[in-house]
Amino acid sequence: MSSHVLVVQANEGRDIGGVICKVRSEATNGQYSILELSLAPGQGAPPHIHHREDEIFNILEGECVITAQEKSQVAKAGAVVVLPRGVAHAFRNASDAPTRIMITAVPGGLETFFEEANRVAADDPEANSKLAAIAQRHQLEFLKDA
Repeated sequence: MSSHVLVVQANEGRDIGGVICKVRSEATNGQYSILELSLAPGQGAPPHIHHREDEIFNILEGECVITAQEKSQVAKAGAVVVLPRGVAHAFRNASDAPTRIMITAVPGGLETFFEEANRVAADDPEANSKLAAIAQRHQLEFLKDA
């Protein structure tokens, strides 16, 4: 890991289509990335598996329903959720207020998935196949029947 100190202020980071990259993997020699995610009520991610990285969620504001290993749990502000690679999970903001989550991905590089996916236009007739190819390159599997 790099020996330099990195300070990223609250209003800093690169916006990747609603995901703020606070620390790129290049800044940590690939060891981890840190992303900030804001979820409006009802927003979240469908069931999926990261085959490459572990994820650590720190709930900064609001609350988030995390579903993993056939259980759903509410994680409120201040909670930490550890999602090991290979574990199917989903999450969503089930409240009426916004939720903010800081995600640490180990090893780093998850930000490149969001960068590539953000370049696919929603109205592109091949959007689904392009997004599936991007997910596969990043060892990220979205589950259809979960």
